[in-house]
Amino acid sequence: MSDSRRSMVLNQDLRRYAIYLLKKYNIRPKKSLGQTFLVNAEVIDKVVKCANLSKRDIVLEIGGGLGFLTKRIAEEASRVITIEIDRRLVEAMREVLNGISNVEIIHGDALKIKLPEANKVISNLPYSISTEITFKLLEEVPFELAVLTYQKEVAQRILAEPGSEDYGRLTIMVQLYAIVKHALYIPRYYFHPIPKVDSMTLRIERKEPELSPDELILFKEVVRDLFTQRNKLWMKVLRRYLMRRGLSEKLASEIVERIHKEVRASRVRELTVLDLIRITKVVQDYF
Repeated sequence: MSDSRRSMVLNQDLRRYAIYLLKKYNIRPKKSLGQTFLVNAEVIDKVVKCANLSKRDIVLEIGGGLGFLTKRIAEEASRVITIEIDRRLVEAMREVLNGISNVEIIHGDALKIKLPEANKVISNLPYSISTEITFKLLEEVPFELAVLTYQKEVAQRILAEPGSEDYGRLTIMVQLYAIVKHALYIPRYYFHPIPKVDSMTLRIERKEPELSPDELILFKEVVRDLFTQRNKLWMKVLRRYLMRRGLSEKLASEIVERIHKEVRASRVRELTVLDLIRITKVVQDYF
């Protein structure tokens, strides 16, 4: 049998296995939970290879699903901790992972529980929580490297350049904490059930933000405030923010003029992460 034929048979078998498990455990995938399962063995293998796993790695997975990706990760890593909100999927996953001793399954809501520590994260993130869980991972888990699969539109927002339509708070917060690279494009028909959107896998390499803890709190507040008016002139938006924080109009104007000497952007949407760090450090001097 040729390699292409063998791959086709393997992927058909994986899809059939997914259909069998869903039927056996009476699972109807919920769109509200973003339940769609990657059933292409070659793509699963590529996702895992992106993480450069070794037997020293502890891997966190959000949304274990049917356990197909979990099983492949377990072959390469020291330990896998997978979190799944759906009790029926936990039961199906236990069947798939039967006999595999280095996987811990946590039944719970990843947005509500304290996330366990891991040095790497690999996940096909549930579409419904992908943005929220990305923020939580960056803030709570001191990982070195994450390989995360998003619906294409969200991945494009994370990768966006300043000034583009997709550029916003999500872009800034991820790029503050990490170096992000596109890893894989995954067509929708590699999933079951087939979603309405394609997916992209991103390789997210952790870096320390150039901010103190107090500056980081202020940075988040400033970004949130400015990007509610992303198309406005940043000087005007920042001045109003400073005045709402209790500074006089004169002092607010002086601060903005001081920052303007180092920031070339005009509109909020054009501010780079470095620009926003500069803004934060100056503003912090006055609070």
